[in-house]
Amino acid sequence: MYSFTLIPGTVFDAEGGPAGEPYAPGKTYSSTRHGRFVIGNVGPHTSPGRWPYSVVPWGADIRLDAKGYVEVFMQGKWQHLHTLPAWRENFLHAPMLAKDELINRYEELKRSVNPVFGLSADAPLPGKWKSKLPPKWVFNDFGQVAIKYFIDHNGNRKLDTKVRAGQKREGILSDFLHTTADFEMVKILNQELHSQKSMPLGGSHGCVHMVPDVMQNWIKKGILKVGAVLQIHEYAVTLVPRGFVKPEGTVGQEIHFFPGAKKIALYNVVKK
Repeated sequence: MYSFTLIPGTVFDAEGGPAGEPYAPGKTYSSTRHGRFVIGNVGPHTSPGRWPYSVVPWGADIRLDAKGYVEVFMQGKWQHLHTLPAWRENFLHAPMLAKDELINRYEELKRSVNPVFGLSADAPLPGKWKSKLPPKWVFNDFGQVAIKYFIDHNGNRKLDTKVRAGQKREGILSDFLHTTADFEMVKILNQELHSQKSMPLGGSHGCVHMVPDVMQNWIKKGILKVGAVLQIHEYAVTLVPRGFVKPEGTVGQEIHFFPGAKKIALYNVVKK
């Protein structure tokens, strides 16, 4: 048996998918899957096409070419937005419409974050963000960094790419720990305006939404790292317990997410 003790000061807001929505491949909204997992990757996430605004990595530079077409700097070179996956289908022959689409998305972002700072929904953002388009890509649905995890079937806390006889295949799940574009923009404006504003995380499609400052702090401290253990509890648990005992555990420190309580926390684990 293993004894879990909550580490004081480590309980933070986090939110998963809607309760009672079973996971199904391709489904738009699903409950966050519960179980014990191991983190397999920590880094920026780009989508091959399902999420158009996530085709471009967070923070990529943006500019307009001589014709007024949007270009983004990724993979070591400037590329036209209208030629990228999930964009070329609708905009390959209408690059100015791709620009309009991006401007509209930026307006949506401003309408979301402006009220947090007491600004009118249509007010321009301060500083370098006041133009019709931002200087950097702030639209990625997964934020700066995505924390990806897997089911560790053989218990070695490593993502095994080669399957041995009798061993189940291990692979990164479609549920991630990540932030949101809106909350990332709030973080940016907090830095520029020397404020400490916050906003609701909002429900996810099945991933776990985290507060950007918490995620970045845990990455710097080596909490969110490859090989770390993540326990996602069932929705029926609506409070973060100070301690509990379970037959499964890993001596040291574990990350625990409680979708029913909308909290993420750290626990010290010892073997009894």
